[in-house]
Amino acid sequence: TTGGARSEAIVAFNVENRPLAGNGVFPTSWIADDKESGVLVLSRPIVFARLLARLQSALPWPGWLLKRLDADSFGITYRAFDTQLAKFVAIKEYLPVEFAVRGGDGNVVPRGARFAEDFAWGRERFLDEARALARFRHLHIVPVLRYFEANGTAYTVMEFEDGKSVGELLRQPEGRLATDDVQRLADGLIGGLSAVHAQGFLHRDIKPSNIIIRRD
Repeated sequence: TTGGARSEAIVAFNVENRPLAGNGVFPTSWIADDKESGVLVLSRPIVFARLLARLQSALPWPGWLLKRLDADSFGITYRAFDTQLAKFVAIKEYLPVEFAVRGGDGNVVPRGARFAEDFAWGRERFLDEARALARFRHLHIVPVLRYFEANGTAYTVMEFEDGKSVGELLRQPEGRLATDDVQRLADGLIGGLSAVHAQGFLHRDIKPSNIIIRRD
């Protein structure tokens, strides 16, 4: 819907997601800061809904984007539902904020001619990485289900891992992990990274928010 309170709810983000404003994902003019409710709300919800619809319609993938999960310097991760596989998935969109910006039509484009080569090179590496990871079936590596190009950029469809990141756990009141938990975590990380390194790839973005501990 694009009317009333429902349209506002679609586009509300936690304050911690502030990097969305002005980094090329959405224009700064679309952001209204509501300090009392603790959210950032896009001040142009109808425009945002249309943008999301354009993004969705351009994806050659059988599913629906549901919400934004995370964003970093390399791109945006969405939660989605794959209608072909009949399950929730995570989709990573290549959108390096240093080199690229989302245009008004929803396409991702270089920030300027001098960034075009870097953007294209990074997109190809993104796809190479997806092809390599699609071959892995390892307990400590998130499985890649498919990958494709659309909207001027590239996407990776991965299993949606239900759990909490180490970053979230460290922000809880206790703020620490037990020694045995750290040991198990380290064993899993080393196992997954060893498998990736054996294929000649580097993760390049290891941090607490990128390490998920499954609920099971």
